[in-house]
Amino acid sequence: SNLGIEVIVDDEGPGPAPTLFHRAGVPGHSTRGKGRGFGLFIVRRLVERVGGRLDIGSGIQGGARIQMALPAGGGELACCELES
Repeated sequence: SNLGIEVIVDDEGPGPAPTLFHRAGVPGHSTRGKGRGFGLFIVRRLVERVGGRLDIGSGIQGGARIQMALPAGGGELACCELES
């Protein structure tokens, strides 16, 4: 069965340049300065660990679109420690 949940967030702001989407989620990459750029990386690792998917791209009306799909029941996630 393909039961689960999908969350879609559309941002209506100017959004990043399309050439930056492939770097979204890369640890330490940020357009906002040093010491940032770990949020999407951590979220992607956690989502994938439970068998889900996180996609980042252009929104329908500009801006950015983030889609997160999680399977029903998910995987076991005993803690949030991530290996590099």
